[in-house]
Amino acid sequence: MKVPAGRYSLRLSPSLAYEVDLPGTRYVDGGLYVHHPDAPGVFAVTSAPADGTLLPRHPCTDKSEFTAGPTPQDLARELAAQPLLEVHDRTRVTLHGARGVYLEVRVPPDVDTTQCQDVGDTTDDIELFRTEGGERWSWAQGYVGRWWILDVNGERVVVMNHCDRGCTKEDLATLTRMA
Repeated sequence: MKVPAGRYSLRLSPSLAYEVDLPGTRYVDGGLYVHHPDAPGVFAVTSAPADGTLLPRHPCTDKSEFTAGPTPQDLARELAAQPLLEVHDRTRVTLHGARGVYLEVRVPPDVDTTQCQDVGDTTDDIELFRTEGGERWSWAQGYVGRWWILDVNGERVVVMNHCDRGCTKEDLATLTRMA
């Protein structure tokens, strides 16, 4: 759905929504993904339940899963421990009144994903995490993500800016302002 610039509420659950300020015309898919077809990068927000967020044992070669710890700090620490991922700037933050952790997640552009385990929709992708509710977050080589993992009234929420090799510093800055 095409929407003009303005403030919008992305509904995460019947009791939880996230407000985002769009700097210009964007497209919203699935109620959670905001993008523009002429600019690289995606803004997304998702619930990451404390008892139902799963990380792969290895994001490429062993996508069997374990449950991430319940806090934003647990999820940030466990993502940083994943092989292949480069996780930087694990900093405690407050965003719109919610406390959590900011981090930058990267998949190096030279990672060979041809040997990655195929679990359906993640062929040749690096799996970042999934929820028991069915949301699967994976990306390919060159991925750069700025993440805010937050505790919003007892619910863990992940606000993400996704970029690939085509993103400029200006694209990243625009996505960051949207958070």
